[in-house]
Amino acid sequence: MSKKPTQEELEKRIKELEKELLNKNKKIEELNNLVLKDELTGLYSKTGFISMAEKELEIAYRAEQRVFVFYADLDRFKEINDTYDHATGDQAIKDASEVLKKTFRKSDILARLHGDEFVGFGIEKEALTEKIITTRLQQNLKEYTEKHKRLYQLSISIGLLHYNPKDSPPIHEMVRQADERMYEHKNRR
Repeated sequence: MSKKPTQEELEKRIKELEKELLNKNKKIEELNNLVLKDELTGLYSKTGFISMAEKELEIAYRAEQRVFVFYADLDRFKEINDTYDHATGDQAIKDASEVLKKTFRKSDILARLHGDEFVGFGIEKEALTEKIITTRLQQNLKEYTEKHKRLYQLSISIGLLHYNPKDSPPIHEMVRQADERMYEHKNRR
């Protein structure tokens, strides 16, 4: 027959279990960040983007507000990697993410999909035309380039589309359409 634990032993065991639970919760948070965040840029990963954008789309639907999706990629990224090295290519990706963060609002969801491709989603609080975003992006690129002297010229192509959440396609289809739009712009240059 085992003896009944004392109050002191029970309290000690509870503290041990609380500490263990706290450590496990920290590990879960770290694992979630690995899945939901892009390690290089700190932006959302594709998984994190889809998850967050779906939630924002539901909010926009209930609030009857339009949404936008953009798709962007670095111009001449392969050339940067080939001319310099992959570390310089990584720096260009980080630079692009900083410019995109400055171009869009903190409430917008920004992600690095893979390589040099980025995507974003937001609820429209103002009329965000493609021209407004492109102008803001170009201004931010210019300021960033002047401030940070790099071996390469940073340039980003972007495609932006607007949707009414009541009749919008699924997130992955919005992204595909914004990607097509971005390539239309890139091919017109």
